[in-house]
Amino acid sequence: MELVTAAELTDAMVSAARPSIKAFAAAHAAEQIVGLAVETLAEMRYFHLAAETASHCRMSQELRPYLETSYLLPEDISSNCQEWRYFDFNSNCEVWTEQWAPMEERISEYDRSLKTLGPDERVVAWEELTHTFWRASVAALARLLDSEEVRSLPKGSCFVTFIYEHHDVF
Repeated sequence: MELVTAAELTDAMVSAARPSIKAFAAAHAAEQIVGLAVETLAEMRYFHLAAETASHCRMSQELRPYLETSYLLPEDISSNCQEWRYFDFNSNCEVWTEQWAPMEERISEYDRSLKTLGPDERVVAWEELTHTFWRASVAALARLLDSEEVRSLPKGSCFVTFIYEHHDVF
């Protein structure tokens, strides 16, 4: 089985994420979004979208009454998006599930085909998939940041974005 290309992965990620972000923005129009992040993990086919709100930031409780959300600084926003108020919001979106399922199945088929390889070849092939998944994820986030869906999010004056691979952090 041939490895899926980074371009195919990117297109699938963006196609599935855009309606998820649109639905999220509509459901949370009254909240001020201060962060958008992506956690990836190729072996689990993860492309987790996370959003953080100004009201949920880890700013110390004693300072919160004295500061307006417009004074948030990037360091007030946790760098661990698993702690964010809306971690992995796309997985709860039916559109994401429908749009991502075909690509998820292709990756699973590729993964199953690796079992026919020797141990060294399998490691090389899996590393290639992991690298391809990472490149696609970075490209997908860049495209999403330039999308109407992300532009329509009710952003705070401090807005951060980042992406990380799960094993690089945990």
